[in-house]
Formats: sequence, C-alpha cells, structure tokens
Amino acid sequence: MNRLIRCLLVAMCLSACGHGSTPTSPTLILTDLKLSGPSRVAPGGTTAFSAVATYSDGSTKDVTAQATWTPTDSTLPLYFSGAGTAQSSGRGEVVVSASFGGKTTSSLTVFVLEPGTFRLSGTITNPAGAPVAGVLVEIVAGTGNGLRTTTGSTGHYALYGVSGAVQIRLSADGWQTQTRDAVVANDAVNNFNVNALVPPPPPPVLTDVTLSGPSRVAPGATAAFSATAMYSDGSRKDVTSDSAWKPTDRTLPLFFTGAGAAQSSGRGEVVVSASFGNKTTNSLTVFVLEPGTFRLTGSIKNEIGGQVAGALVEVVSGIGSGLRATTGSTGRYAIYGVAGAVQLRVSADGWQTQMLDTVVANDSVDNFTVSSSLPTSAVGGVWTATLSASPGCRDALPPPARDRTFQVQITQQNSTFRAVLSSPTLQLYDPFESGAVLGDQFTLYFSGDTGYNGFSSVLIVDHLDASTAMGFDGTMIGTVSGSEIHGTMSGDVEFWNNSTAAGKPASVCRAPDHGVVLRRSAPSRLTRPGGATVGFTCERFTSLGPVADRRTRKKAARFSSRGPREKSRQ
Repeated sequence: MNRLIRCLLVAMCLSACGHGSTPTSPTLILTDLKLSGPSRVAPGGTTAFSAVATYSDGSTKDVTAQATWTPTDSTLPLYFSGAGTAQSSGRGEVVVSASFGGKTTSSLTVFVLEPGTFRLSGTITNPAGAPVAGVLVEIVAGTGNGLRTTTGSTGHYALYGVSGAVQIRLSADGWQTQTRDAVVANDAVNNFNVNALVPPPPPPVLTDVTLSGPSRVAPGATAAFSATAMYSDGSRKDVTSDSAWKPTDRTLPLFFTGAGAAQSSGRGEVVVSASFGNKTTNSLTVFVLEPGTFRLTGSIKNEIGGQVAGALVEVVSGIGSGLRATTGSTGRYAIYGVAGAVQLRVSADGWQTQMLDTVVANDSVDNFTVSSSLPTSAVGGVWTATLSASPGCRDALPPPARDRTFQVQITQQNSTFRAVLSSPTLQLYDPFESGAVLGDQFTLYFSGDTGYNGFSSVLIVDHLDASTAMGFDGTMIGTVSGSEIHGTMSGDVEFWNNSTAAGKPASVCRAPDHGVVLRRSAPSRLTRPGGATVGFTCERFTSLGPVADRRTRKKAARFSSRGPREKSRQ
C-alpha cells in the first residue's frame, strides 16, 4: 500500500513539472560588419557599395539600406548620395566606410581615376631627411601633363591620373628647380631627396655706388648725372632713377630737379652726390663756369700767418673784371669766371690795400699776405708778467701754482718780436718765445705741445720748491694799452710732484681764459738758473714733465745745461 502511494506521488510530481512548458530561441548578437565595393572608380559616375552584417549564430544579413555611409561631403572626389550609392567627381582618393548596430566596417580606399591611369605619390625630404614643405610638384611631359600639387608640412605629394613615362619638375622658393624622369605603371611611390635641390647663392650684396657726370657746367644749362650700383657678385646696375640726389636747394649754383637731372644757375661750385640703399656715392665737385674760365681761390693772411676775415678780393681788370668775394673766418676767398692775365685788389678795414697781378690758366690757388694799416705799438723792452690760472679750473691746482710772476724781455722787429722769459725759479727748454703785434693787438706764443696724449709737453717750467713744479703753454692774445698789456691765454697750466707718474702731470688746468697781464718794468739782468740748482734734477723732471718735440728739439739739446734733454717719444 505504501509503495503504491509513493508511486502515485512520484507520478504526480512528474506530471506537475512538465505541465504547460514551451521551448525558446537564443538572442542573436552582431559580431561583424563588412563593406564591399570597387577600389577604383572613373570620374563622373555612380558606384554601388554594400554592407553585410554577421551574427553570433553565423548567419549574415544585407544591411546596406540600414547602414550609415561616409563620406557624404560633396566636395570630395567621391561621396555617398544614398544608401550604398556613391557619386564620383574629380580625380583623387577617398576612404569610405559604413556603420550599423554599433559596428563600423573596415575602411576602403577608393581611387577616382580614368581607366589605365594611376596615382603618383611620395615625400620630398632635404639632405638631413626632414620633410620639405611648399615644394611644387608638376607633370611637365607624358600622360597627366599639367597636373600639379604642393607638399604640405609632412613633405607629402600625390598626383592622380598619371601613366607611363612622365617628366616631373620640382620647384620651391629658395631652391633651384629640378626635373626628374619616372615611369608610372601602378600606384607608384616616388620619394625625392632634395640633395640635388641646392639652395641658390645668396642675393648679391650692394657694395658701392659710383657717380658719373660732368665736372664743369655752363651757367643756365642742364646736366645729366648717373649712379651705378655695384654688387658682391661683380654685377652692376644703373640706379639713377632709384637714387636720392643732392643738392636740391635751388639757391645754389647747381641743384637737382629730378633723378640725375641738374639745373645750373649762377657761377660757383657745388658738391653733388647720390644715395642708394645704404650707400652714398663719392662726392663730385662741379664748377658752374662759362667755357674757358676758371675758379681763382686762396687765403688772405696777415704778416704772422693768421687768417684775415672780411677782406674784399676784387678783379679790377681782365676776364672776370668786376667779380669779387669776401673772406670768411678762415680767410679763404673764391672767385668764379676768371681767365688769363688779371689784376686783383685786396682791401680790408685796418689793412693796407694791395694791387696784385696774376695769370689764371686753370683752377688756381693764390694766397696773399696783407700788412696792417694801423700804427704798430712799440712793445720792445722789459715787462713783468703775471699768469693767473683760469677761474674755471684753478682749484685743481695747489695755491702756489695758480698765480706766477716772471720777467719778459721783448725784442721787436716791425710787427714781430722775440720774448725771453726769466725768473730765479724758471727753467726753459726753448731760448725764446715768439709773438706779433698788429696795431694794439698783441699775440704771444708760449712754447709747448698742448694736446699731446691728452696733456701738454710744456717747455716752460717754474719750480715751486725742491719737489714740486708747475708749467704752462698756450697762446696769449691781448691788447696794448700804454705801459700795460692785458689778455688771456688759451692753453694748459700744469702741476707736477715727486709722486707723479712718469710723463704725466698730477693736475692740469686746461682753459681758453687764463689771465695774463704784462706791465713795463725797469731793465734788469736776466737770470737763467741751471735745471739742477733749484728743485728737480734733470733726470727727475724728465720723468715728471715731457719736453715737446716741436721745432725746439735741437734748441733744447743746445741748452741742456739749463734743463733736461727731451725724452724721446715713440
């Protein structure tokens, strides 16, 4: 009984477990998406592509209509206008793909080319292997003639529609143009190294500009000048129209009105030049004169060689009669339009008028000396002179060197004189000083060499004590007034001591206004002590103050008993 019950229960359980159950299908998973289509397409046609999905159970399905296709940019050589439908236009290459259900096909590169033609591509590099951008690659012969492209930053180029034997030209700014031959039988890769693309030589550098033109022009005429540029490679170029010409001042005897075009007016001379780039031509002096006439020039000086300003120089007879000029501060004059035998008159206030005959056969120089018309002051005799260092720099000197007094004996001959200086402490390296007097204008030259190595080589030394000395040199200009002469000296007052570096003073007072006063005094016996009796020895002073090497070289040697021989300056 129990066994029967157990059998019934088992049967009921088995019946309950199987009641109402139905089998179900497994879920399919997309595992792959593949694209099919041509890799070459002719320009101007349509092409069909397809996409096929593969699932986890191995089944496949065409999903061309459901897929998303790229590219769709109509500016490209090939683009999709519908599901799997592509339109081609110009030559080139495009990478196409399709997406569906989270999967994207592998990419397919499609060339858009006429049948039988190919892509030619490659990279342009320099000798170091770096890519060269901006190189123009052109087909200049063969199938594809006229095709061109320019390399980008990667140096890559690609030309589409090339076939057979072609000629390729490579060119770029800064490189010499090069031509290469190639045979294109497939989608070839031709890489070019620009070893042969040698950089061109640098542009020639402007080295000079020369000027050409006449050196004489008649008044009222026009004249043509030219400028030629010369370059580092030996080439020349006419740069007349590109140059800046001088002068342009219309008040001058000759001036430029345009590029190289000059107009002359009255007589005279002008220095002309032209500038181009960073160069200026050599200067050319042009005389504006009637044919057959010349310039007469020179200087007017006084009896002692000084320039005479304000002197009137006139042509009073001969060719150029009536022409005149007045000297400036340099005493120079110039008269234009003179020729042959002429007579000149030179006159100036305070100077005697002179008549001078000369023959002018070229652009000649005639210098003239004039004499003062003023009565010459009598300055011969013995004077007491006081030299006072300039207020502007006297504080640089010790008090004993600021004001010094000495005796001056003057021997006069007409307008010139010699002056001998003396004092118990004075040491001279020139036996006398020279000077001149014109009217009441007094000039006295104190020997020395102002400006040598930034200081003076004085020839007048005054010993202050056994270890110090002062010296001075320069030019005194003053006015004679009875028994006194007041003036100023332009030059140096210097001070030395035993600690002074060899050849250089301890301090210098250099100025144009040292005070000098001369007063007449009774004649007395002049003294000229030996150099070693007061103050420095001969050798010591030589190390403290150099002796000038002007005209006094020989004189100083003769007076070596009174002072040191000059130091030789190398």
